[in-house]
Amino acid sequence: ISKDMAKDETVPAPLEKFDASRSGVSAQVGLIRFGNGSDILSEANYNQLKKIAESQKKSGGTLRVIGFASSWTGDMDPLKHQLTNFNISVRRANSVAVALMKYGVVAKDLYVGAKSDSEPIYLEVMPAGEAGNRRAEIYLDY
Repeated sequence: ISKDMAKDETVPAPLEKFDASRSGVSAQVGLIRFGNGSDILSEANYNQLKKIAESQKKSGGTLRVIGFASSWTGDMDPLKHQLTNFNISVRRANSVAVALMKYGVVAKDLYVGAKSDSEPIYLEVMPAGEAGNRRAEIYLDY
């Protein structure tokens, strides 16, 4: 999100603006998995995001969406590898944020960011590990 866009009240705030000290409770409320190189949401993902949006509207609080990538990019140049993984993690987070807003979450209650491949939750020695790291995590903070 550019600085100009961050001033727009219809655009979620960047994750760096989130102040954890203002929240008493933080809970992971969603985990969206993506295909290799994809930021496309499935019908099941949309159903899950609709439920998350409805829950946030009832309970209040803010939602944080963080996109991630697997570390595998083939035999790519290291700089291109970093850029590719960061870009896909941004696109994944944005896909989730757009869907949440479609279901009524207002931009002021939404923080969006990307962590690329910096925080894997699975070892990537097997394809299943790579698949598990291609994700977006959603947290509710209140």
